Amino acid sequence: MKNHALPIRLSALRKTFSFALPLLACVTLSHASILLQENFDGRTLGGLNAQNGWSAETGVNVVEGGISYSNGSITINGGANRVESTLLSGGTGSPLATKGFAAQSGEVWFSFTLRVDSSANNSRYWFWVSDTTDINTGATGTVANSNTANRTIFSEIRINTSVSSTSVVSSAVDDQTYFFVAKLSKNGNATNADAYDQMEVWLNPNSTTLTGGIVANGHINAGTTGGIANFGLTTLTTAADIQWDNLLVGTSQADVLNVYAIPEPSAFAAYGGFAAISFAALRRRRD
Repeated sequence: MKNHALPIRLSALRKTFSFALPLLACVTLSHASILLQENFDGRTLGGLNAQNGWSAETGVNVVEGGISYSNGSITINGGANRVESTLLSGGTGSPLATKGFAAQSGEVWFSFTLRVDSSANNSRYWFWVSDTTDINTGATGTVANSNTANRTIFSEIRINTSVSSTSVVSSAVDDQTYFFVAKLSKNGNATNADAYDQMEVWLNPNSTTLTGGIVANGHINAGTTGGIANFGLTTLTTAADIQWDNLLVGTSQADVLNVYAIPEPSAFAAYGGFAAISFAALRRRRD
């Protein structure tokens, strides 16, 4: 005689999980829209150019060893790979590496881990999102070390070549891992209220509660844009050993920061509750 108990139990379990999974999604972190996600683990070691849509100069390489970060309730597993380069961009209008994403007219958030080794006071670099692939044209928000005197990292909002900047951290230390969260937005203070005119940066956050962001704004002449649609890295003056990883670009804080938060105990309780529901449903079917 055939035993029909196993198919019945599996069917009951599938139905239970088809009900539970949408509820589990509500317990986990919400995301508006992740536009670009890259930890380089799925990339071939060697040149980044032409991998997964990246445009990069020769010498920008995927190498072994991800960049991890842990502070408070934020934990980032760097994984297997990172990107490293010791090059200079071909010019201010020529990014070292860039990749596009769907054009945005609202807030654009991005985050990444960074380590700079063997740098010098006159090493300059910009990590940015922009409506062009040239940080000297259009609207651009950057996390930058653009000071040739003291290696200070800045939050910058750039409208063409006009720059407003605010210090984030002075004398960035070699071999130290930094985690940056940044937001490019419209604060309505420009002559054109629909213009990107504000950049905020948070350094080494330890929770999803962001306070004390470094704000750069003041561009009253900011104009409209066709949409923020590019991420890039530009380096000038003197080359540094720049290593970066764990890039996220999105439209909300949840996309670029909350994904790294350790779940609250209430979330684990919910997972346990759903497991109990599944087990109870299975027992009822068996009975």
